[in-house]
Amino acid sequence: MKAKSRVSAGIRQRGRPAAIAMAAAVLSLLVHPGARAQMAVIDVSALAQQIQLVIDDAQKIAALEAQLQEAKRTVASLTGVRGLAAALNSPVLQNYLPPQAYRFADAVVARGYAGLSDLARARRDAQMLYNCAELAGSTQTRCQALLAQPYQQRALLQQAVDKAAGRLAQITALMQQAAATTDPKSIAEMQARIAAEDAMLAHERSQIELNLGISQADQAIEGSRRQEADLANLMRSRSLLQWLPPMPGGARP
Repeated sequence: MKAKSRVSAGIRQRGRPAAIAMAAAVLSLLVHPGARAQMAVIDVSALAQQIQLVIDDAQKIAALEAQLQEAKRTVASLTGVRGLAAALNSPVLQNYLPPQAYRFADAVVARGYAGLSDLARARRDAQMLYNCAELAGSTQTRCQALLAQPYQQRALLQQAVDKAAGRLAQITALMQQAAATTDPKSIAEMQARIAAEDAMLAHERSQIELNLGISQADQAIEGSRRQEADLANLMRSRSLLQWLPPMPGGARP
């Protein structure tokens, strides 16, 4: 411990001259103006220019960063998927008429009253006055089909009208969403969706027109068959007349 104290005391003794020398140097600078000329000289004007250059560069970098962000937003507005191409497209409202709707008419022709759909049968039952009950077999089926066909056609058209009403609400909502769309990609998808809706509506109209055409053709065929039956009965009657005995005076009935 005594040795350590002596070492510390020695260091303190040696440090005193250094501190005294430094203080003397500072005093000499203060006392002798010529000594200050040996200090480093700072060019304030040049330093200000350098600082201004740094500020300008920082502003340029900030402007480039803003342009980059704007470019990213532009790219994002033109690319990607918004999910609007299938917006407001309820499968329930598609196909105003069932696929191959003509099969409903064919079922009525083949089975008569039993071939009616549930909706058509309910309407037929509500308004039925006669259903060919005294007939049998194919004759009864043809009689029932003739009476039931308008009800089946009415049921199909009623189904189309109901779906068209729901489709109108869907189209209205689609128009409202289109009006609220802003970025180009969303607008493009909405335009594609509206074009698809228009194409589907044209398809629905074609389906209804074709179904009405088939119904009219069926009615024409039924009329032709009745005429055919009348002609067959007429020719049969004429054939029978040939076998009847002559009436008094030689004339045939």
